[in-house]
Amino acid sequence: MRTGQRISKPQRPVGYDELARWSGIDGERRLKRRLAAYLTDEWHLYEGYLSSKGEIDAVLVGPLGVLAIEIKNVKGSLVVDGDNYELTRPDEEVYYMLDGGQTKQRSPSEQVSETSESLRKTLGLPYVATAVVFTNRDLIVKSVKKRTVDSVSKLGNFQPRSILQKQGTRLTEEQCIEIGQRLVADHKATDLRRAESKARSQQATPPPIGYQQTAPPPPRHYAATPVRQYKAARFSWRRLLKRFITVPLVLSPLAIILSLIYLPQYLSGTDSPATHPPVLIVTPNTIRRGGYATLSWQVPSDAKKITLNNEVVQLYGSKTVSPRTTTTYRLVVTDSNGIEQFSEGTVVVQSNLRR
Repeated sequence: MRTGQRISKPQRPVGYDELARWSGIDGERRLKRRLAAYLTDEWHLYEGYLSSKGEIDAVLVGPLGVLAIEIKNVKGSLVVDGDNYELTRPDEEVYYMLDGGQTKQRSPSEQVSETSESLRKTLGLPYVATAVVFTNRDLIVKSVKKRTVDSVSKLGNFQPRSILQKQGTRLTEEQCIEIGQRLVADHKATDLRRAESKARSQQATPPPIGYQQTAPPPPRHYAATPVRQYKAARFSWRRLLKRFITVPLVLSPLAIILSLIYLPQYLSGTDSPATHPPVLIVTPNTIRRGGYATLSWQVPSDAKKITLNNEVVQLYGSKTVSPRTTTTYRLVVTDSNGIEQFSEGTVVVQSNLRR
């Protein structure tokens, strides 16, 4: 999979929303690693597409169509019923309702559906598939009912090919590149319009004299958690155990085994058979009819079986031949691992010249 340029570059956030933003960036990285291992270079991933209806975390473009992806990186247990997303945090007994009716923000399904419709009109496509992907391994999805998007799943069960195959869309490589160019151009235009609108609003309403800017209040959404709790939660005994105990216990015996295998061979100055393939020497290589030629060979020291034109021969030696016509001889050597190597030599027979 080819990762396109990130349309909107993430900047390091400060203040109350640091957890939400960096949690989302971490989820995007996990999705990108998953898609890179799952898809070929025919697919293109564009991150942070900004439209007039909002932002799409990732847009996947490939031979089977276009897929708009909303990424969520949350912990706890989740129940999905249509556009209602009920999340129970592991450290709190509070249900966070992520829907348009009970809170002021849109649910993940509504976010990706509205922005994907704007994307479909911009690209002029008959359909743009939608998916909501949860990237945190500790999330438990209890049930999904009446989904309003094409897919709601955890990252391990996310199958973009299966989602797009149901649509029956086929795109060529040129069409995929053109769609990517339209995405970038539309994003830049939307970003420019927002920047101009923000500048005009700031000029129209100047701050009063003596005004001091203060930090805004925390937003009312499920990801609002104090930064100190986020930093404390980043410590993991499982990660510490894996890094300082499990990894050395696995790598140390492996290093000892490899040293026992290759160290004596290195000290003795002998190389593996692969560095010294067998050689078949023909002397002379051109004879007259009725003449003789000598075949001699050099083989690795660990050779177990040596055949010359399907005839077993000794490890060290030679053989005299007198072919009537030009003949190619094939020396096949089998080592202790059962790997065969061969070498060929040709005796050219010239007919006797008339006097």
